[in-house]
Formats: sequence, C-alpha cells, structure tokens
Amino acid sequence: MKLTGTLTVPLPPEEAFHLFTARGEERWVEGWRPRFPVPVEDDTAPGTVFETGAHEAGTGHRAR
Repeated sequence: MKLTGTLTVPLPPEEAFHLFTARGEERWVEGWRPRFPVPVEDDTAPGTVFETGAHEAGTGHRAR
C-alpha cells in the first residue's frame, strides 16, 4: 500500500523537520511513544529502527 499527501507547516524547514522524527512527534501526537530496540542518540540517522504502540500488535519503523 502506498499513501501520499501534502501538509503545510508554518515553520522554517529546519524547525519543522524535528516535528516529524521518532522523538519529535511525541511533542504533538497524543500517545506517541517510540521505543528503540537499540539505543540511539540520533533518531534521524538513516536505518534507525523504532517501534510504536500505534496498533494493537505494535508497528516497526525505519528512518530513511
């Protein structure tokens, strides 16, 4: 499945970018709590893996 869309964020790109990282979404998404199987300092690094409890069984994600 592929979903696409657009979203306008009234912030400079360097500020808006951090709102859409694994940890950054905690600031505005209710219940968003990413868990990292391996400790990471930079959650934006390519290949970073994290899980969320967004669905009953949990969902795995990988940063690109």
